[in-house]
Amino acid sequence: MKLITLFFSLTLLPISGTQAQMSEEIAQQMAAQLKIQLKAQLGVMRGPELIEMQAKHLKTLFNALVKEGFSKDEALTLVVAIASNVAK
Repeated sequence: MKLITLFFSLTLLPISGTQAQMSEEIAQQMAAQLKIQLKAQLGVMRGPELIEMQAKHLKTLFNALVKEGFSKDEALTLVVAIASNVAK
């Protein structure tokens, strides 16, 4: 219990200028790495193979909804909603 109290006490200590600067540098490095990762993800997501797989999935979903009794309009509305949510 004393160790936990000590930990929380230490986390409440003010941050020195050097520590704040180091924290900012780490944040900038993390942001740069995230930017690289997101660019790589977008490059993969734009590939024709993945786009074709997504289209087949949406078509399969549409057909399954119609088969389960949804009208074509209802199924299309659901597929559009799902596809829009995935894109976010």
